[in-house]
Amino acid sequence: MILTKYLAIQSNLEAIGIVSVNMNNIEPLLEKMLEKDIITIEEGKEIIGFKSGLANTMFSLLEHIGFIKRNVQKDISLEFLRLTNFGRFLLNNKMKEQSISQLMTPFFLTWLPFKLFLKFIHQNPGADVDEIKANLGLQIIRHTSDLRTVVNSVIIHSGSDSPFNEKIILNVISNIGEFLGLITSEKKRGPYYLSPLGKYLINTIDFQSFKFKNIDPKLKPIHLALMDFLDKGDKNFIVSTSLENAVEMKAMHRLYIERIDVGKDVNILYKQSDFNAMVSNNSAFWELSKKFCNITYDQVKVLEFNSILMDLF
Repeated sequence: MILTKYLAIQSNLEAIGIVSVNMNNIEPLLEKMLEKDIITIEEGKEIIGFKSGLANTMFSLLEHIGFIKRNVQKDISLEFLRLTNFGRFLLNNKMKEQSISQLMTPFFLTWLPFKLFLKFIHQNPGADVDEIKANLGLQIIRHTSDLRTVVNSVIIHSGSDSPFNEKIILNVISNIGEFLGLITSEKKRGPYYLSPLGKYLINTIDFQSFKFKNIDPKLKPIHLALMDFLDKGDKNFIVSTSLENAVEMKAMHRLYIERIDVGKDVNILYKQSDFNAMVSNNSAFWELSKKFCNITYDQVKVLEFNSILMDLF
């Protein structure tokens, strides 16, 4: 299973703050949050039975999948948790016979590390922790190291193998899979197999189009997309961006090909505009706002986006 740079870095970003998760604690936490508009971090820790920073990993995971939000009230130095509007709507309209785990399964299937884990198990039934580390973990290490050669990230660490290191696989990802009934395992370390439900759901997950969660202020999504396109070996593509950003991207391109072993025979056509987009024969990236960015490798969507972008010039 080959990870593009975009997927590797995005999965690394989405694992920020994720160390260990006890899935049995989710239900009482969300039930309490449904009763109250907001709860403090300390109340949340009390509910799930953690007095330490380990509770934050649960909160971070629920944030990543879009079920809760954190708010900081600076004047009194307190941090609060609240359900997202959609999360509250779903819980309020949950059927009596429906469990919270059933309700949340689609949300966990949006979490990129978990999606990639399921895909790897689907392609490699019977894989264990060591195989996942040797494949996905090593790819994450290479891509995070590449990124740090050109971006001074405050979050991405050079040589990081998160989320596909032993600790996160054992204490987070496999726990989620077993709790939702999507995987089975003979032992804690594997071998892992998709359950019948997991085999059914794997065919419903889109592995061609992805959203970017802008977690690192030092990492511009279009810069990551540029590195992704170069890594994939695309030879010709169009970049639509501001003049200032085009200058930064040209400098990044030069630095990247000097330090990373990628093909130098690349033709990039820059077009000045007030929006960020990039398209090649095989990939397309677009930024709808500072909060919403997408990349796709789906050939139909790439062709459709290519024709739209060309009409603008």
